[in-house]
Amino acid sequence: MIQNLLIAKILVSLAVCSITLLIFRGPFENLAVKALSQEFWLAWKMLIYLSVYVVSLSRGVLVDELEHFTRLAKTTKIRAESMSKDEWTLELTKTVIESLKAIALMLLLFLAVASVILLIRMKFAD
Repeated sequence: MIQNLLIAKILVSLAVCSITLLIFRGPFENLAVKALSQEFWLAWKMLIYLSVYVVSLSRGVLVDELEHFTRLAKTTKIRAESMSKDEWTLELTKTVIESLKAIALMLLLFLAVASVILLIRMKFAD
């Protein structure tokens, strides 16, 4: 059961991350190309995408909670072989919310950095 939950949480987190990056790809690339050179943006884009996926997965999956759940099942001799639909829904909803929070913070950080760079470039362009 834990393996199924872990796989489901990873897949949900990856899906949320991919959809979010697709939605915000255009606006962020437009800003980045204005703030940075095209070549620099192409190199930086891969790092940003990797960072967004890593942060999203680490916050969305929360392996520590799953580890705590398995330890609790061992110590209380409860067979944690089944979860109700409500528990699955709750866990997957938490995954979506935590992934989106992590992505929002990463994209906000990127927006702040790109905005500062753009303002500096505009100031020195005059």
